[in-house]
Amino acid sequence: MKFLIGILILFSSTNAMTQLNKPVILFPSKEDSFSKARSIKLLRQKAVLIFAYRTYTTWDYTKPYKIIALMKDSSVADYKFSLPNTLVRLNTNSDSLKSKLDLVYLYDLFAMTKTDDWEKTCNNDSPSCGDCEEYDFVIMTKEQIKRLYFYAPVVYVDYCESVRQNKRIVDFIKRLWQ
Repeated sequence: MKFLIGILILFSSTNAMTQLNKPVILFPSKEDSFSKARSIKLLRQKAVLIFAYRTYTTWDYTKPYKIIALMKDSSVADYKFSLPNTLVRLNTNSDSLKSKLDLVYLYDLFAMTKTDDWEKTCNNDSPSCGDCEEYDFVIMTKEQIKRLYFYAPVVYVDYCESVRQNKRIVDFIKRLWQ
């Protein structure tokens, strides 16, 4: 069973690298301190794929990233990363990590685009959210970075075209943080 899971992960990581190579997306959402951190650069050298995610608000913007890394040996590791450069290894159950990483593939985060300028795609009657949850996702391979940023997607999915195009993010978020 473990061998089959290892093969599936290896196939998925190959698929992820192919998907990351299709659109070259090298844009930071809010800031790019994350990918420039020394500990993250070192982790990228050891991993095939890194998926980092966090939710925060304007008043609590220092919340750490949770990281799931698919390592070169097909193992899965998780970390907590706090800006500017604190990376702490966690010991979460590998099945739990694999199921979260599978969500990235299931909801095809690799194909999502146009999330940074979401406000420009909103119609005039869109609501004002105030201080809602912000969602930051980073997908990395050794060579490439893809960042996705969503501000209160549940609120804006019906009003902003770029959020509507990525509507599956609402379900992804619910499943990721359940």
